[in-house]
Amino acid sequence: MRLARHIVSDVEHLRHVVKEISRHDHFAWDIETIGEYATTPIRNDVAWIAFSAPGVDAVIPMRHPIGNKIIGERKEPRTDKNGKVRNFRVPVWDEPPPQLRPSIVFEETYELFESDREKVAQNLTFDAISIAKHRGGSLPKPPFHDTLVSSWLLDENRLNGLKPRVREEFGSDYDQGKTGKHIATTLFNDVARYNLLDTRFTRWLRNRNLKGLEDQRLFPVFRLEMDVLEVLLSMGMEGAPLDVPALHSLKDHLEKLIEQQEADVYRSAGKAFNLNAPRQVAEVLYSPKAKGGQGIKPTKLTAGGKKKKQAGERVTFLDYTTDADALEKAAGNPVVDALLAFKESSKLLSTYVYGYLGDATAKDRPCQIHSGKIHTNFKQYGTVTGRFSSSEPNLQNIPRPGTDLGKRIRGLFIAPPGYKLIVADYSQIELRILAHFAGPGALHQGFLDGIDPHTITAAGILNLPHDQVTGEQRTDYGKRINFLIGYGGGEHLLAEVAKIPLTEAQNIIGQHEASFPEIYAYKKKLLSVARSRNPPHIRTLTGRIRRVPDVISPTKWIRQKAERQIINSHIQGSAADIIKIAMVRTHSLLPEGAKLILTVHDELVTLVPDTLIEEARVAIHEGMLGEGIKNLISVPLESDTKVVDRWSEAK
Repeated sequence: MRLARHIVSDVEHLRHVVKEISRHDHFAWDIETIGEYATTPIRNDVAWIAFSAPGVDAVIPMRHPIGNKIIGERKEPRTDKNGKVRNFRVPVWDEPPPQLRPSIVFEETYELFESDREKVAQNLTFDAISIAKHRGGSLPKPPFHDTLVSSWLLDENRLNGLKPRVREEFGSDYDQGKTGKHIATTLFNDVARYNLLDTRFTRWLRNRNLKGLEDQRLFPVFRLEMDVLEVLLSMGMEGAPLDVPALHSLKDHLEKLIEQQEADVYRSAGKAFNLNAPRQVAEVLYSPKAKGGQGIKPTKLTAGGKKKKQAGERVTFLDYTTDADALEKAAGNPVVDALLAFKESSKLLSTYVYGYLGDATAKDRPCQIHSGKIHTNFKQYGTVTGRFSSSEPNLQNIPRPGTDLGKRIRGLFIAPPGYKLIVADYSQIELRILAHFAGPGALHQGFLDGIDPHTITAAGILNLPHDQVTGEQRTDYGKRINFLIGYGGGEHLLAEVAKIPLTEAQNIIGQHEASFPEIYAYKKKLLSVARSRNPPHIRTLTGRIRRVPDVISPTKWIRQKAERQIINSHIQGSAADIIKIAMVRTHSLLPEGAKLILTVHDELVTLVPDTLIEEARVAIHEGMLGEGIKNLISVPLESDTKVVDRWSEAK
């Protein structure tokens, strides 16, 4: 590749590139970013942009800071990991070649991004939001093709980053280093080559993926995901307003609480030790009481412990994990209870306080608040089931609203003066989908009759009329069973979660099956269908594929785990389909000035001016429950909508 002829450094060359790209119905593009906020689209510095269309490959540098060779070195004082200031040797590079200003580049390419040509990119939301600040806040116009999303739809179980896909599809390992993470300190020509090949391979991958989408009958799902992408672009630009003073108050509260909880652990254990050192924690928990430990029987090996066991090596209690899931099984022990409280508070401080405010003591953890807002990165490709994930910061694992800390964290998200939040969530969406797939029976009929499904389940297990089920019975024999057995859990898991004898758990499951045979027939048929396909897979409501090859494994525990995944994915993936359709519909129906800003599982949060509340409420109701969505399943969809000042007030 003759790199020099592809590097664009003057306006006439750029105009020629734009003219050539305009001859085609699609083009790929990719950016490289620098600065402290290089990974934050709303705040980063776009240093490069490259384009690729049939017969056209061009890379445009705009603010690359270094040239093509090291001409010396200097000493720079830095604080090392031990807190000591030391002089580090830092290379000195020559000056970079001439470059176009970003304002000129984005002015000359403005109409290209406004055109009806298909815009192709890998992780398009990142690139589109990153360049919007150079386009007066204007996002590129659809149609779009995000190759990260199309690759994920074609196989959710593999690595779908560009480099793994290029290695697999084209046999090229064009960047063996980590150029993308070190753009500002990589030589000018090396970045030019990297950016250019990123873009070229993205276009080639798009062509390859289009065939795959057609072969696997996934175009309808892909079109939905590209519509969702438009909503995510809007959400990413808008951001979610945050009560920053309340966040600082939460920080102070958690830091004091963690200090108290640390003391509680030491007091319960009778000695001090490093709570963040797994081996020390394992020694305190799992060593015999005669040696000063708690004598707890360990249950879950670490990754290293599993490797030792597989290799036939002897494992000790130090090879067992002390994570929260493992500790939950020993709840009731004073040390374990104190540790669980400490871990929960530490996680909240790290994830939701330092994750938002930043952490000066941690590398690459800057403040995520910009102009009083959080702009999280929603990933439609982030899970194997189709549900969203999010990062920087992660909003998908916010604690339950019923907990004190869950309320405090949700309470950070606010409506500014003159606005309200409209919070709408589907009522028992996954149980409704289960009833739809299972078909006629007690659960299905209960939804048609407007009876609470947990009450229906408890009534079936206890052989009672539904109007005689108590609140406690509804929880113990209804809610717990629905969320356990309904999605693939068995008698052993029920006994463990409910802390009841295995025989009692077996009786409950037997009664559940007798009362709801249609659910078990559905699961049996679903697993049979999955096994009959090559590779083994199921499809959700919209045709999204979930591939679970382990369902035909000869190893029992692996096969049983895969069976639970299939059932869970069929229901949870279909719920994800519905919420994504609802997002697209609601986004298109909202009055101008109202904006979707958050989604967490089956919940949508909309920021609405006071003057548009009723109009927005009607739009949200229609988006979530109107024609075109309510008939997707055979039982009624329901949603709960509340107008609030803080997200925490909705539940």
